[in-house]
Amino acid sequence: MTKNKDQYLSLQHIFDKAAVGMLRQNAQAMNADGESCAYRGTEGCKCAVGFLIKDEHYSEFFEGPTIAQIGGVKCATLISKTNALATALKSSHVNIDDPEVRYLLESLQEIHDDGHPAQWPEDLHHLAENRGLSTKSMDMVMEERRHG
Repeated sequence: MTKNKDQYLSLQHIFDKAAVGMLRQNAQAMNADGESCAYRGTEGCKCAVGFLIKDEHYSEFFEGPTIAQIGGVKCATLISKTNALATALKSSHVNIDDPEVRYLLESLQEIHDDGHPAQWPEDLHHLAENRGLSTKSMDMVMEERRHG
């Protein structure tokens, strides 16, 4: 099934959903052994990209590969996993085939996976500034946290 451009989430919507989710959660989504990040981790945590995948399209099967690996791996098992991940994202209205969307997802995933939650607000602001995105939604969350 092919979706037209209007059926996919905008870059701003993707950023808002991931950034707000990350900042409200304020913890990395880790796998059960606590050694690596996961799209869906323990205690209901989600990574930046995990917030974009609708529950009905999520599968533990595609845990492991990163967004950057979609379309760029040669191992049959990884190809299968990255294809499943790409399908879940498309089914959740995220156009993984759009280079701008892909760059945004890779950046969000990197902020989540490689940064400490205390650093996320600054990193997310920097990403938004570089991509011409508004930080209004995440700023509201930060304000809630200060007064909460």
